[in-house]
Amino acid sequence: LNLSILYTVLVPSLVLAIAILLIKPFIFKYLMVKVHEDANLSLEMGFRLGQISEFSLLIAIVALNMGVIGNKASYLIQAATIITFMVSSYLIVQTYPTPIAVSDRLRRD
Repeated sequence: LNLSILYTVLVPSLVLAIAILLIKPFIFKYLMVKVHEDANLSLEMGFRLGQISEFSLLIAIVALNMGVIGNKASYLIQAATIITFMVSSYLIVQTYPTPIAVSDRLRRD
């Protein structure tokens, strides 16, 4: 990442990342409840899948190299994706049972 361009898209990428992290888990919950899954489990799954996909990083680079999108659009996608990776991982480790949990109460092997 070129940090000089990153600073120009930092605010929009934060807005995009926050929107994804707030909306996507509840969309997953809604869809999973519609197929008769447990609501709590559906919300947990939504949070676990709530980040932007790493595939979007590949698409952003390929689109930039092919001239389909510009530098700022590519950096916006990349920055928002990385932000959601970090925030989503932190929230999951702090909230849900996982082998790498920070407390014994949440640690599951």
